[in-house]
Parts: sequence; structure tokens; C-alpha cells
Amino acid sequence: MKPDPEISEKDRELFDRIASEYERKDLSRGAARARRLRLTQTLRKVPSAAAPHLLEVGCGAGYAARYLQGRYASYTGIDHSGKLIDIARQRHPGENIRFIHTDLMDFSPGKTFDLALMIGVLHHLEDIPAAVRKVRALLKPGGYFVVNEPQPANPLISFLRWIRKRVDPGYSRDQRELPRREIEAVFRQAGFLNMRSFPQGFLSTPFAEVPLEPGFLFNPVISAVCLADRTLEKITGSLFASLAWNVIVIAEKP
Repeated sequence: MKPDPEISEKDRELFDRIASEYERKDLSRGAARARRLRLTQTLRKVPSAAAPHLLEVGCGAGYAARYLQGRYASYTGIDHSGKLIDIARQRHPGENIRFIHTDLMDFSPGKTFDLALMIGVLHHLEDIPAAVRKVRALLKPGGYFVVNEPQPANPLISFLRWIRKRVDPGYSRDQRELPRREIEAVFRQAGFLNMRSFPQGFLSTPFAEVPLEPGFLFNPVISAVCLADRTLEKITGSLFASLAWNVIVIAEKP
């Protein structure tokens, strides 16, 4: 797909406009539980160092720094939304935590990382192959790149996303779903090795995106579906991958 800078600018403007609303997902106890699960289930698959120097591309309001506290030696989050970075800096101060307002392609930290993470970000980028090559350059040899992406294998889920694009003003209409094989092909072309993929989010994903109130009514339900997802993802492997909302793809820099 040919890169379209106009789409990238529209995406930036959208997230600046909805920054406070976007943070509500992490301020809601139930949604935060599902969002934490998505992160921990993703990183559980990565055979990286016990406490990696972690880069999150598209960090949003920065709550991964809190959800993953104790699992990294240092955390660097970048995002092209200045409003979201402002929130992240305010909410998550720490000596080993940094938030930087920048585009990935302009990011020059002067160091490399053990692990690069993107949660629902890759499909927003205007030039995915170039972005993947850039991430590879930011990793140490033996470092891992891991993405968690909406996947289109389940027609019902794709239809629900199509509806949301048309009714939710805070949901980008330009984003798309990326098939696992397409992600793996881009990784392979960028020089990554040892690619693995896993389904993620059979039940909990919708609860990670929409804060539901009152909490006393919905939080027990969300806790139950999160517990169910941990079990399902453990026992199903790739057997029912097409039923999951998301796909995790992990690749290693040689």
C-alpha cells in the first residue's frame, strides 16, 4: 500500500483531540484489567531478558509503563500525539521511565533496546515496511520486536469493527486489520528471524476498548472473561486462532 502522509496527520490530529477520552480506558478499573491482560499475555510469549530495556512505539497515555512495572530495566515510550505524551509524563514519572513526543521515523535515541513493543499500532502507520526496518535498527542484536494487532480471520469480528468505524468518532476510519501472514512477510523482508505468532483475546478485547459503568456491575464480568482468556490462550494454541480478536507476532533481530 502506498504511504499517505495525509492519513498519518489525520491520525495524529484524532489522538490529540481525543487524548482525555482515550485515557478513560485506563482510568476505568474494568477496562484497565483487560488492557493489562493484553500486555502481559503478549510479553509472556517473548523469550527476552528478564528485565529488558523496553521501547514502546505508540505508547499513548503511557499506562504500559505502570502495568509492566517490575518487568523492565528501563521503559521508553514514544508517540506522535503530543497531548497523549503530556498525559503520560504527568501520570507515570520515574527515573527509569521516559516519554518522548516524536514520530517513529524521526526517533534517534542514541542507544538500542532489548525489546520493541507495539500494541495495536502497526496498522496505523503510513509505511509499514519502513517502520519495521526502523524498529530493527533500534534493536540490539538478539533483540525482539513484538506486535499485537487486530486480525481479520473472523468475519464477525471484522464486521463489528466496521460498524464501530462508522459510529465511534474516536475510532480511526483509516485503520485496517493485518493478516498474520502479511505481518510475517514484512518482518521477513526487514531481516527478522525466528518469527512466531499466537492468538490473543478471545473474549476480553472488547472490554479493553470500552469503559463500562457502573463498575460494581461490569467489573466481575470483566474479571471472569480475563480469567477465561488466560486459560483459552494457554490451552488452544493456534488451533482456534481465527476466532481471536488479535494476533501476536514476535520476531528476533539476528
